[in-house]
Amino acid sequence: MQNPPTPQDSSSPVPIQTIGIFLALTAVFLIALIISANRLSQHPRYQPGETSLIPRQWQVITDQEQTFTFNMPDQWEWVENRPNTPNQAFAQALKENEGVETAVSLFRRIDPKTEIKMFAIAPSDMPHPPILFVAKSQRMNQLSPTQLAAAIGNELSSLQQIELIDRPGAQQFVEFMIDLPIYSETWQCIYQYTNNEEAGYMLGGCAPQNNFGSIGTDLLAIQDSFQLLFR
Repeated sequence: MQNPPTPQDSSSPVPIQTIGIFLALTAVFLIALIISANRLSQHPRYQPGETSLIPRQWQVITDQEQTFTFNMPDQWEWVENRPNTPNQAFAQALKENEGVETAVSLFRRIDPKTEIKMFAIAPSDMPHPPILFVAKSQRMNQLSPTQLAAAIGNELSSLQQIELIDRPGAQQFVEFMIDLPIYSETWQCIYQYTNNEEAGYMLGGCAPQNNFGSIGTDLLAIQDSFQLLFR
């Protein structure tokens, strides 16, 4: 009498090609997850509250490298100095608005390599409209707002006011106002400075002294919105 046949395993080995596709899809998913997590982590440390001066309809400006963000009126025209990109438009716009360089010169006394990251021009009928800029200095990354406040208080004779501000999220700023000769006349400028482990960042807004009252509220609101992004 013959023994009954032994049951054979009907399953077959998974093809190597199928395993490769599965591993590739898994890798793509993990990379996408890491990128998404990194983007989610690049958010402001400080969110303006209900009492903020910032109008809700203003545009939100964030640099290409995602290192800072702020709000600005929709009517203002701005241009960015993008890294590793030929930017003739930025160079030409800066040449046409040389007052920006004058406003930044205050920080170039500390670091001659201070770089203008972007600037904006307010709509105006004046020959030289109000200006706004953001500048960056890698050398000033170790210079805290408190240290800069002490240095400014001792050296700037045109200093009108200065204030240290601690915002939620461990971001400290120093804000100060000075008179500065721009375009052969007296302009009033409001500056704000903060730093992180990578660089020092400056936000400045200037307007002719006689017209500063009409633009000063907007400049203060822009400063209130400025914040560094952290990774």
